[in-house]
Amino acid sequence: MIAKIKLEDVVRTVSPSLRIKNNERIYERNHEYEAKIERILVAYSIRNPFVSYCQGLNFITHFLVNKLKFSEEDVFMILKLIDFLVIEFIN
Repeated sequence: MIAKIKLEDVVRTVSPSLRIKNNERIYERNHEYEAKIERILVAYSIRNPFVSYCQGLNFITHFLVNKLKFSEEDVFMILKLIDFLVIEFIN
């Protein structure tokens, strides 16, 4: 159930690519990219069952992967670091 919710968020977050063919606009989803984002979010939710998944993680993950070109492993480590910093700030 949680993975389905994440995939729906990923699809909303990741814009389909626009391609023009024969003067017609064609929007294509990048299923490989969506799967990459979903893998990161599922791994995070397994690692931190207390938070599991919250809205907004998909945007952070998308930004780190798409704009900053971080690997899946690096993004996962950054999410763990954010966890640590938030917990330290709260305490």
